[in-house]
Amino acid sequence: MNDSLALQQEVTGFFDAFVVAFSTFDGRQVARLYRAPFVAVQSDGTAVCFNTHAEVEAYFQVVVDGYAGKGGRSGRYTGLAVTPLGSRAALASVTWHIGGGDGKDIATWRESYNLVRMDGLLYVVASVDHAE
Repeated sequence: MNDSLALQQEVTGFFDAFVVAFSTFDGRQVARLYRAPFVAVQSDGTAVCFNTHAEVEAYFQVVVDGYAGKGGRSGRYTGLAVTPLGSRAALASVTWHIGGGDGKDIATWRESYNLVRMDGLLYVVASVDHAE
């Protein structure tokens, strides 16, 4: 297997695990895929830095609670694109779809992630929501 294919499979596995974590609607489960400090850049260009893992957990609890409050019941991704950044990091972009109870999307957006391999696992250290 070549390195490019192996990375694509590793990143696909990461986002598959992300979907499982998101489906719990538990911010702690989502935050397990992140390393602090973590920087989130919103689609309007504003950036927020979360310095501790507890801050990352609290942030994602607000996020999942918001989607649950709007009727969100599931998440999925499409359009995975992976760019290697040396041997220990990658840039990955996906389009997220948050599904409601009726099976229709209640939210859709594209986001890119800086992933870093630590202790043999990938973690997010920064993300950028794409502007429309």
